[in-house]
Amino acid sequence: MKNILLLTAFIFPLVLFSQPDIKKTEPLHWFIGMEEPTFQLMIYGKDIADSKVIIKDDGVFLKRKITTANENYIFLYLEINNNRKEGPVNISFSKNGKTTEIEYQLYKKEKHHNINQISPSDVMYLLMPDRFADGDPETNNIEGYLEKSNRENPGGKHGGDIQGVIDHLDYLEELGITTVWLNPVQENNMESYSYHGYSITDYYHIDKRLGSNNLYKQFVEKSHEKGLKVIMDLIFNHIGSNHYWMKDLPTENWIHQWPEFTQTNYTGSVVSDPYASNYDYKKMVNGWFVKTMPDLNQDNELLADYLIQTSLWWIEYAKIDGIRMDTYPYPDKVMMANWVERVKKEYPGFFIVGETWLNNASFESYWSRKPNSSDSEYNSKLPSISDFPVCFAIQEAFKPEGSVYSIYEVMAKDFIYTDPFMHKIFVDNHDMDRIFHVLDNDFEKFKLSLTVLLTTRGIPQILYGTEILMDGHGDHGVLREDFPGGWKNDKVNIFTGKNVSDSQNESLDFMKKILNWRKNSEAIARGSLKHYIPENEIYFYERRSDNDKVVVIINNNDSEQTLDLSRFSESVKEGEKAKEIISGQSLIVEDKITLNPNQALILDF
Repeated sequence: MKNILLLTAFIFPLVLFSQPDIKKTEPLHWFIGMEEPTFQLMIYGKDIADSKVIIKDDGVFLKRKITTANENYIFLYLEINNNRKEGPVNISFSKNGKTTEIEYQLYKKEKHHNINQISPSDVMYLLMPDRFADGDPETNNIEGYLEKSNRENPGGKHGGDIQGVIDHLDYLEELGITTVWLNPVQENNMESYSYHGYSITDYYHIDKRLGSNNLYKQFVEKSHEKGLKVIMDLIFNHIGSNHYWMKDLPTENWIHQWPEFTQTNYTGSVVSDPYASNYDYKKMVNGWFVKTMPDLNQDNELLADYLIQTSLWWIEYAKIDGIRMDTYPYPDKVMMANWVERVKKEYPGFFIVGETWLNNASFESYWSRKPNSSDSEYNSKLPSISDFPVCFAIQEAFKPEGSVYSIYEVMAKDFIYTDPFMHKIFVDNHDMDRIFHVLDNDFEKFKLSLTVLLTTRGIPQILYGTEILMDGHGDHGVLREDFPGGWKNDKVNIFTGKNVSDSQNESLDFMKKILNWRKNSEAIARGSLKHYIPENEIYFYERRSDNDKVVVIINNNDSEQTLDLSRFSESVKEGEKAKEIISGQSLIVEDKITLNPNQALILDF
């Protein structure tokens, strides 16, 4: 007998005794016209492996059928003729004289879906959807999801969602943000701590408590309508322990197995260390992050293909503009470089930034792209890395007893990078104490740190709430506190202005001025960087393009300073006219300039 089913994520045969019993296929659908015409289709169902697979389609060909020791999986490698029309391909599975036939949908790949290239002209806004705004309270508790919403628990689900982000895109646009980066939004059906998104239990479905695949696609569309770009957060290193794979692994080496739980040593420098022991290296890349995050084995070619395809699927399906890859040094480094290469082959200009949490520039440089590397030299091919040394340098500069020399010194090491202007730079993120807390809630030092972040080389990233002086620290659930106004009946509502403090308004005004100015600054977007050795805690640097010049002067003193400008004649000359961006005042350059205590000047020539 034969059953014909329309295939999405799950397939249930119409007749209970029909064989084989197919329960899941991934990807959910695929695309005609990819640069690589062959793709992997993973079929999951009880005892499916020994089924006979037949495809009768002039435009789709079965290149390979791979089975494993687990009889519940088949991996089909299908080649699609680029001239094939959109529509389903019929695939039949026969066993014991019975056949199940599925219809697997194929869509045309858009030849060029106008990827918005991310560049130093952009500013990323990193937000955790669960903690930003609750746009649809009805999705807070969904049947079948283990963790329910509880705002009283700092480490629990709070009910923020994708609709909440959509509802407040105007706020981000007016603030001056150009790019929105959401922490992972795929399903995280875990018993606890599912709010952060880094324990994926289904790569192809948005967590229903956050929305749906269709709603996420709408979010991208609405963001694009407002001129905002979108970055998706992905994780290839690990999954959540409730992923269906963990109940029935496709292969024994799908994850890294140990005789007993073994945690990674969290020492990314081991990967680039020419003298590293095998013991340390293995523990770094094969050890688990935590007990609830099984470590994936990217050496497994079937898994590697699966992971690569998840990213390609989301790019084509949702039309995202970039990917931030979590824990980049932890997975197999060769597979990760192959992934970058495959994405760039399909989508030239697509932005990828890797989370490379390493404390100094020499370690970071190992993960930066090397266009002229030798065969023996590792090349990650990453367009962008997360520049932690710059983060730490800015933090240190404006702490009590800190020095702006730390910023000068870290920038002076840029010779080891291919393109440091493409690095993602930041002063804090979702895993670190907030910058306002780090600087002892000193608003003047806060402004100095943000001025440097938004005017030096690189692509700045701002953590949600930085603009309103959120100062969470310590426990992750605390520093990732709810954004005021994202929930009905919040006492403070940043979006409407209700009960917003004077200091919050002052910070918002400060941020809006710089953010909206820099969107149109050619010197910031494409300019070079020249800086001068700091003297007496004054840091002077210039950004210059063919048609634009910006000079930034940072006075990291608690007292007024008079600066002799003769030393900086390469960058400024007497009689030049400029506008100071923060105050809005115009000035003519003289031989000296007076700087107020803890003042930052942004002079646009």
